[in-house]
Amino acid sequence: MASAFLFLFACQPSDEDAVSEVSTLERDQASIPLLSLSELMSASDFQEGIKQAVINDDRAALVYWQEQALLVASEANLLQRELELISGEQGLVYIEYQAKKQLFNDSFVERFLYFQEIDSLINQYPYLTGLHERARKLVAERDALVLKAIEILENDAYQGNARIAAEQQWRDYVLQSGLLDKL
Repeated sequence: MASAFLFLFACQPSDEDAVSEVSTLERDQASIPLLSLSELMSASDFQEGIKQAVINDDRAALVYWQEQALLVASEANLLQRELELISGEQGLVYIEYQAKKQLFNDSFVERFLYFQEIDSLINQYPYLTGLHERARKLVAERDALVLKAIEILENDAYQGNARIAAEQQWRDYVLQSGLLDKL
């Protein structure tokens, strides 16, 4: 019986083991990122701040927003590789690029909704070639849908300007469906 007691006693965690396990758990939990770089970069105040800095060509404001992002990233235990992406001079370039992408997108959405040309916008941001392709594809898809709607309206003997009606129907659908959030 004494040997069974010694065995059970020996298998019980000591206070040091329990403290060690708690410390390990706390350390592991402390290193779990509370948000991603994408979530950080999409915060509305950050987005507006970096866009305004780019619009005003204000490097000091861009540096300020980089510093704010780094503070939040550090507090949120952002992954090291993500921290490095927004740190230093290269990080500043990355943040500025993200602001320009968002400025392009904001202008594109407005033009897209109201059937305005996008070539001047594309010329304003020549380095965003991936966005250019996507924008042109979306415009082509929109225009094809509107042409189908025009055809349907005309076949139904619509009284009025079928193009204007089709564009308005398309715009109403897009605004109500939440599709703009996916652009």
